[in-house]
Amino acid sequence: MIKAEKLCKTAGIISLAGIAGMILITAVSASYSVPVSDDFWFAADTGRADNAFLYVLASLRRMAHEYMTWQGSYFSEFLNPILNPVNVGGPLMFRIVMVLHALFVYAAILFFVHVLCLKMLGEKNWLECVIMGCVVFAVAEYDTFPEIFFWYTGATVNSIPLAMGLLSISLMMLSGGDKVSGPDINSKKKGGSLIVSACVTGFLSAGGSLAVSGTLCYAALVVIIYRFLDSRRISFEKLAMFACLFAGSLINAAAPGNFARQKVEQSGGGLPFTDSIGNTFSVFAAEMQYLFISTNYAAILLLLVVCGIALSKKLKLNRKAWYISGVFALLTPLVTIFPVVLGYGVAWLPNRCQFIFLVTVVLSYGNFALMLGDFLGNKLAEKSVYPAGALLIISLIIVLAVPFSPWSYRSVRLAKGLVSGTYRENWIDTNEFLDSLKGREGEAVTADIATYPESVEYFYSFFLSDIADDRVNSAVSWAYGLESIRSTRKAGE
Repeated sequence: MIKAEKLCKTAGIISLAGIAGMILITAVSASYSVPVSDDFWFAADTGRADNAFLYVLASLRRMAHEYMTWQGSYFSEFLNPILNPVNVGGPLMFRIVMVLHALFVYAAILFFVHVLCLKMLGEKNWLECVIMGCVVFAVAEYDTFPEIFFWYTGATVNSIPLAMGLLSISLMMLSGGDKVSGPDINSKKKGGSLIVSACVTGFLSAGGSLAVSGTLCYAALVVIIYRFLDSRRISFEKLAMFACLFAGSLINAAAPGNFARQKVEQSGGGLPFTDSIGNTFSVFAAEMQYLFISTNYAAILLLLVVCGIALSKKLKLNRKAWYISGVFALLTPLVTIFPVVLGYGVAWLPNRCQFIFLVTVVLSYGNFALMLGDFLGNKLAEKSVYPAGALLIISLIIVLAVPFSPWSYRSVRLAKGLVSGTYRENWIDTNEFLDSLKGREGEAVTADIATYPESVEYFYSFFLSDIADDRVNSAVSWAYGLESIRSTRKAGE
């Protein structure tokens, strides 16, 4: 028993160090982000104002316009102009925002995992750190997600609402008098503040992309299912929190702009509604095939099964309710995919949507792996602890070795870019170029600039089209008062 506890503590400390390293590398890399594409669109569509109050009004007007003409993400459409680097704060503020964004996203994910472990155990345990390490590893190491961590607009539309939604779901799990939360959390005063906080963050998060709002609504429904199965009664506190999420999602989904946008997508060869259902499953199969064949995600799940075995004796929650709600949770990734396939009219996921999908898979399937481990642990009874120790070591070796080479880990790739100065040089070059546009009002500018945003590997970089009246080029021209601007390179160079 003592040896097993020491092993768990050692694994927990190693996991904490790994978590800190992965998040730090992402945050430092994010500090070299530059304004790209839609960042200029948002700024141009919002315009500039003489003072903060007028600028907030301009942001609200833009939000209303987008709601009626393009998409219903009311919170994102308002949030983006408020801190947009083109109109507000400049490069320094932009760096601060992108670093804080990366930290916020991972903090929300870790808080969700912490709350889940609290509901499982009712107390702290070093294996909680191992579980957190598995989750962060799976999110951070298979893709750098340049459209999330290195693109301001991708962050405001997708990951910031997702992070706020995870906070809302976490608060939802903590509130409502659950048995293992403890008397302090369940006091009327704290319970009320949790409910209000969950309602506010839930409503705001529902104003992100439809992939986010749909995912969060379903996740909240799973929490309600668990609560009902656990107590055999309807939790009106949790229903109130779900109602805020659902109301925000309805406001988002019912936006006239969504239907206008879908017509545009359909005219470009998009998918009809019935085909979108079938393609949801094909996209799911393709994404899961990548995770299980091209990465070591199966080993991560094995490690979580081992954690479940080791924790099975200490479990405090209602097993039957957990198992049933956990099976429902496995459907969450499908809920994430469908609005993307339908809205964009494509049978694939953009990089920013892949991030949302991956987070839902990592959390829902990770939960299932813990369930499976708990089930096996009960079957092993007294023998569960010592085999778990051996399996823990074996799983750690598997995670680090196969079939995904450690040199392919995205933290390693990003670290190389940081050490070599690639991201820093790109940041300097881009800002020097943008600074050179100042004072050239009314000029028709040509420049030797990349025509696609992935010109810097694993990053999202500034680009221009070779066509002067392209929307990106027009927005850049507006930002600096130019007559026009275009790249001298051909498309794709």
